[in-house]
Amino acid sequence: MYGEVDLQGRQFSALVVLKRGNEFLLLLRPVGINIKFPNMWSFPGGGSEKGEQPLQTAIREVYEETGLRVYPQDLKILYQTKDFEGKKNVYFFVTEKWEGKIDQNRVKSEHQKSEWVKFSDLKNYKMPPNNLNLMRRLVNKTLIGKKIKLIIKR
Repeated sequence: MYGEVDLQGRQFSALVVLKRGNEFLLLLRPVGINIKFPNMWSFPGGGSEKGEQPLQTAIREVYEETGLRVYPQDLKILYQTKDFEGKKNVYFFVTEKWEGKIDQNRVKSEHQKSEWVKFSDLKNYKMPPNNLNLMRRLVNKTLIGKKIKLIIKR
């Protein structure tokens, strides 16, 4: 499942961090040259380091970007898809367990800001296509306001 990589040998992972079962942690991507999906909201995540598995990437990226600590046993694979160019695998994990508080200095080192967003407000946030597809699947497969217990795979 985790075998596909990009030309640099990297895979990509994102972590859907839930609060109270109906709020998602979103980060506003920066604006600049060579930034994919500038000024859009996305989940914490990014490319793997050499030899790193997708789960490890999700854990590292959420800490680097937010300061939140998450642990492997608390993450579940939610969805796997290709990137917007169809070249690389992107893995989405989900968790409702974390330790710490969001560190705005970490957020601002790679993003503009962070927000907790309710299901019902997601339509007001411009997101990359893979994130939108994931959210549509979640909304269609779950009851809004209930804890997400369904793991979705393509």
